[in-house]
Amino acid sequence: MLTSKDLLSLAKAASLDIRPEDIEDVLLGLNGVLEAIEELPSDQLAIIEPLSTTKGGKND
Repeated sequence: MLTSKDLLSLAKAASLDIRPEDIEDVLLGLNGVLEAIEELPSDQLAIIEPLSTTKGGKND
């Protein structure tokens, strides 16, 4: 589980500003996603190709 300090450190590293009043909600959501990911079968995740975060396709 991430703490508020962890969240703010990650946000700073990604150049994101999180308003103080939003920290608890963002932390709750992010921890929920991380817990859900931990429950996924890792042997099946290892064969999934990552999605591109850049625009365009393979041949562009």
